[in-house]
Parts: sequence; C-alpha cells; structure tokens
Amino acid sequence: EYVFDFDMLDVALSGSGVAPSRDPGDGCIERVWAVSDVHTDAKENMEFLERIDARAHLRDAILVAGDIADSLDVVTRTLRGLRRKFARVFFVPGNHELWVRTPSDRKRQIDSLGKLALLEDICAQEGIDTRPQRLRLRSTAADGSKRGLWIVPLLSWHSPCFDTEPEIDPRWKGLPPAAHVCSDYKLCIWPPPLDHADGSVAKRLDAMNDERLLQLDTSARRDAEALFSGQRQLGDVVVSFSHFLPRLELLPEKRYLYFPSLAKVVGSPWLGHRVDRLSPDVHIFGHTHFGWDQVVAGVRYISPPVAMPRERAQRI
Repeated sequence: EYVFDFDMLDVALSGSGVAPSRDPGDGCIERVWAVSDVHTDAKENMEFLERIDARAHLRDAILVAGDIADSLDVVTRTLRGLRRKFARVFFVPGNHELWVRTPSDRKRQIDSLGKLALLEDICAQEGIDTRPQRLRLRSTAADGSKRGLWIVPLLSWHSPCFDTEPEIDPRWKGLPPAAHVCSDYKLCIWPPPLDHADGSVAKRLDAMNDERLLQLDTSARRDAEALFSGQRQLGDVVVSFSHFLPRLELLPEKRYLYFPSLAKVVGSPWLGHRVDRLSPDVHIFGHTHFGWDQVVAGVRYISPPVAMPRERAQRI
C-alpha cells in the first residue's frame, strides 16, 4: 500500500508508521492510503486487514480500488472493519463485486447492475464514500487558506476497444481469446442491450459517474463540475481512483504477457478520457495485480494491489 505526504507529492512511502500526534478536532485528513484487489475472501488477506492498527489511522483516509470479493457479506465485513480504523473510507467496485454467482445473488434474482445498486446501499449504511469529496488538509495554500484534498472515485468497466496494440502474429497458435481468459464473461449478467464485447458496459458505467454528480447537493455538484472542467482552488490536491486502467501504458506490452488477450479486459477508453479531463495529481488503479508506479503526462499512476496470497508468494 502507499501513503501520500501532501507536502511532498513526488514521494510515495510504504510502511506502517504511527500517525503523528495532532489535535483530532480540526477535521483535517493527515494521510491517504490506497489499496486495490484486497480479495478478502482469502483468509490471509482478511487477516492482513484485520491486523491494521485500530488507532494509528484515525486521521487518515483509505481508498479501496475494487475487488474486495463477490460475496456481499465479505464486502460488508471488510468495509465495516476499515471504517472503524480510518477517518474516511472511499470505495469503487471492481469486477469481482459484480459477479452474480453466490446463492444469495441467485436468490435475489439480480443482474450485475442490480448488484451494483446493492453495493451502493451497503456503502450508504456503512458510511463509505463513493462520490467525489473535497476534504481539508492541515497545510495552507499560498494565500493562507486551508488546502483542499479532492478524492474522486470513478466507476469503470473494461472494453475490448481499450486494446489498440497490434495483435500477436497469428502464426502463434493456441492463444486463448479474452472471453476464455476473463471470468467476467461467464459470471456477470448484464441487462440487454449491454454487452462486454461491444464496449457498451464500459460506456454505461462511465456515464453513471455523471449521474452520481447530479445526486450531490447543489454546492457540492457545482464544485465537482468545476473540478472536471479544469478549475481548482489554489493549493488543492486531486487524487482520483478506479478499478480499471485509464491508459494502455499502465500494462506491459502484450508480447510480454502470459495471456496477450489480457489487454482487452483491463481498461476503458471512456475512463481514460474522464481522467484526462480531470488531470489529477495522482490516479490509483487496480485489476491487473501488477504493482505499478509511473508518471504519464504529469499524472502519477499507482497500482497498489494486495493480490492473492499465492501471487505474493511467487513474486516476493
């Protein structure tokens, strides 16, 4: 995981340091942590989150960039546990949350959009943030005013048209297509006419970001719309996050991938356009389970996956 010191945005620190002792009454956020792909349906991963110090992060925010679990019970337990330990918890769903395969899902007879609505209800009940929010930082801007920290969760989904790389030479036989590599094609249920293959799911979920802004109160909506049009208050910091990738550069070239078709199920051009408009200081993403830290066009992109226990064992 990464922690950001907002007086030194060019440095990301990893570690478990104790939060500085400061007056808790000023309502300011001290640090922001980010994780993705926590997969707490794995016992070791749930234990990892439960070991987080219960007092060290009471002035901090944490961004959870999707893929907690497909079980809503596990999602609820995970978010509730983090909410007890952090001042603010922000969340966007990944693909696993929208799988429709548990007995509970089947009993409800819901599709993946219906499950997204249930996730929204859970977040509202547990005090989890899913909309853009401007928080306060302790440091001040050049004019002496309190600096703001924008946290911007972005809904997204993958689309095959994200992959603009040349295809692998067809003389290489036996490479599985995207639908055989990605479980989403089997485990998600989308209402017609939405379809993975034509990008309509990715386009629909991206449009929901605009609908979410309309649900904010008048002042918050005006500020958020101004942010997306390039207007910021002096000294403000903007951190956005999504589960999927907004840029193809954030994935190894397909010739280096075990499954080259992965490039068709990891990102969204609509998300990319939205992040370009926002021009954040930092954008957090997940999904690939590849740790990543890269600056592209002035934006720092970070992927901080917890990933599966077997992956950590293989890579560390």
